[in-house]
Amino acid sequence: MHDDTAPKLAAKLAHLAPLPLHVIAPSQWLARDRADQSHRSELQIHHIPNAVDAEFAALVEKDAAPGTGSARDPDCEPEFSR
Repeated sequence: MHDDTAPKLAAKLAHLAPLPLHVIAPSQWLARDRADQSHRSELQIHHIPNAVDAEFAALVEKDAAPGTGSARDPDCEPEFSR
């Protein structure tokens, strides 16, 4: 099997090159890391702390099924029970 990751990535980057792309990082560390490793000087990297709305997250957690960590969905029933 031939690994064609590098040429595919190069083609994607060539297509994206003219676009004004923005990268949103959830931490300052990640923003600095991406800025240091970015091959595109025009790539804009932003740090947005607490990008998740705390009130929304609390509502999702409140509505989560106990022990599953996911919100309840009446149309999605488990295929098996323990």
